[in-house]
Amino acid sequence: MITSRFFKTEDVELDLEVPVEQAINNLGASVTAPGKLPPGIDSWMVGSVTHSTTHIHRAVAGSRNSFRPTFYGSFTSSGQQSKLIGEITLNRVIQKFIVLWCSIVALMAIWTFVTVLQNPAASWGSLAYIVFMLLACIAFFSLMIKKTSADATWLKQEITRSANGR
Repeated sequence: MITSRFFKTEDVELDLEVPVEQAINNLGASVTAPGKLPPGIDSWMVGSVTHSTTHIHRAVAGSRNSFRPTFYGSFTSSGQQSKLIGEITLNRVIQKFIVLWCSIVALMAIWTFVTVLQNPAASWGSLAYIVFMLLACIAFFSLMIKKTSADATWLKQEITRSANGR
């Protein structure tokens, strides 16, 4: 599937040393609600933490943060310890945007190709331009996703550290 090229998903299971309720409270205290900037911090976690649905991504000051990996998961209990089970992938809204954007450009390429075939006097240059735009879109999105891929490691470390209360 072509979308797997963009949207690599990493399954994550974080073992926590504290009970579920304490992990939720600890992590919730470290996660900022979207749109709120903590003063004087260059990098922080943004999202929402509940027992059944947790989603967190890294925010960096001066960046739009759209292509940063997002953790989606939920807590499970195992006695006095707990686990946070989920996946780290590209934000789901951004995934839909990329698919929509590239699909529109691909449809334009198909439409231009059909137009050129039906009218031999039409310019092949317009088709070449549209194909170039499609390749440029794919290259741009790939670059932006690759540029922020190291954030997945940071995110796992910060979530584990924060949930354990360190």
